[in-house]
Amino acid sequence: MTLARVPLFLAALFMFTACPDPSTSGTGGGSATGGGNSTGGGTATGGGQTGGGTTTGGGSATGGGSATGGGGATGGGAAAGGTVTFAQPGFYEQSIASAPDGSLHLAYYDGAAERVNYAHCAGNCGAGASWSQVLLRTTADLGDLSVGVAGIKVDSTGRVHLIIDGVSTTSTGQQIVYATCAASCTTVANWTFTDLSSISRGSTPINTASTVMVGPGGRVSFFTDGQVNGSPSRYYSCAANCSSPSNWSSAAIINGNALHAVLDPQGVTHVVFDAGNTAAGDGLLYYARCASNCGVVGNWQFSTNGFITTGTTKSLTGFTVTASGRVFLTYNQGTASVSTADNRKLFVASCAGTTCTDLNTWSSFTVGALDDGTDGAWVEAAGEGVVLADTSSFDLHLRACTGSCDNPASWSAATVADSAASIAQVIAPATGSNCPTTSTSASWWSHIPRVAISSNGVAVVHNPYAIVSCPATGVQRLPTIGRVVSSF
Repeated sequence: MTLARVPLFLAALFMFTACPDPSTSGTGGGSATGGGNSTGGGTATGGGQTGGGTTTGGGSATGGGSATGGGGATGGGAAAGGTVTFAQPGFYEQSIASAPDGSLHLAYYDGAAERVNYAHCAGNCGAGASWSQVLLRTTADLGDLSVGVAGIKVDSTGRVHLIIDGVSTTSTGQQIVYATCAASCTTVANWTFTDLSSISRGSTPINTASTVMVGPGGRVSFFTDGQVNGSPSRYYSCAANCSSPSNWSSAAIINGNALHAVLDPQGVTHVVFDAGNTAAGDGLLYYARCASNCGVVGNWQFSTNGFITTGTTKSLTGFTVTASGRVFLTYNQGTASVSTADNRKLFVASCAGTTCTDLNTWSSFTVGALDDGTDGAWVEAAGEGVVLADTSSFDLHLRACTGSCDNPASWSAATVADSAASIAQVIAPATGSNCPTTSTSASWWSHIPRVAISSNGVAVVHNPYAIVSCPATGVQRLPTIGRVVSSF
C-alpha cells in the first residue's frame, strides 16, 4: 500500500496550488489536547437496544437500458497528478472508492438534473480526459421525487457496489436501489439495478453519511437512517447473489441515525451514529460495534455516552478503521453549551479494542485552526496509516500519518490541496449568480471532502460552493460543483 507515499503526495499538492497553508509553519499536526474523553460527558436516551427481527423479500431486479453521461470533466496536470473539475451545478453526495487495480470509482448526485452519475478513472486521474462517466438512474427511472447516492464500494474482484436512495410519496417509488457492475461500468447496460424498497418500506439511507460496506467474502451491507426513539436505523445485509432481493435481510438495530459504518479486516462492524441531543441541546455522536451476525441486535455493543457536537456539524464528520482495528473519528465540536474550551475545534479521536464503547478509553487531539472542518472532514485508512481531509475556510487541507496515528506527533503538517484561488482559475465564483460581472465580493468555499487511497496514490473529491454578494439582490449561495485532486 502506498500510504508511505502520502507525504510526497502532499508535497505535490503544495506545488499544484502554489499556496502555502497560512495556519502552519512546518510544525506538524496541530496541537494536542491530551487523552481521555475529550467530549465532556453526558448521557442520552439513544444507543440502547431496539427490537428487531429479520425480514426478507420483495422487489425486483432490473437490468441495463441506455443512458447518456452526466456532463464532462475538465482539468489537467501531468501523469504525476492534478485537479479535475466537474463543472455542472449541483454536484452532491459524492462517494469515491478505489479498486484492486488502483483505479478510481466515483458516484454523485447531479442535483440540477435529479439523477445519479457514475465516473471511472483508470490512471492519470488528475486529467479530465482520463475520466469517463455515465448517467445511471433518474427520478423518472425510479418513480421518485428525488434521488441520491448513499455510497460506493469496490470488492476484491473489482466488482462495484452502489446504493442509490430515493424520496417517494407513493408505494411504488424505489427508495433503496442496489446497483452493481463487474466490468466496463461506464456502459449502463453492464449494471444491474435491484429495488430493495419492499424489504422495509419507508426506510432509506438518505440521511446517512457513509455506511456501505463490502466484506472479504463478498457480503454487502449498509444502514438506513433513523431517529432516536422513533424509526431505528436498519441494517441491510446480503451474503451472495445480491441482485436477488430475496437474498437480502433487514433488521432494526440502532436507536438513532447511523452516520458511518466501517467493516474492519477482522470482520468487526464499527458504527458512529447520531443519538439526538443533550438536555442543553448539544448533539451527541455515539459509537457501536458488532463482531458477528450483525443482523441480530443482541450482538451489538453500544456506548452509553456520546461525543459532544452541534447539530450543524454532526453529519460533516469522518470515520475510519485501520487494518489492526483502531477506529478514528474526526469532527468539529461546533459551539456547544458545555466543554466550551473545546468549541469550534477539529478533533481526531481514536480507540482500539473491545472496550471502545467506554468513551473514557478513547484518546484525542485537535488539529488546525478554529472552525476547521465545519464544512466537512474525512479520515481514510490504509494499513495503519490515515489521511485526514478537512475544510479550512476557503481551502481544502490534507494531513497524513503513516503509523501510530493516535499520536499527534505522527502527523504531517497541513497542506493546501485545493483553494478558492485555484478553483477561480477554472470557474469564476460569480458565474451563474445574479451579478456575474458586477459582484461586490465572490469566493469559493471548500466543502465535504471524501478520500480514496489506491495502489496508485491518493485522491480527494469535494464539492465547493460559491458565496456571491450582488449589489441589488444581496448575498447568494450557489450550487456546488465537483473537484477531484489526484496524486496520480
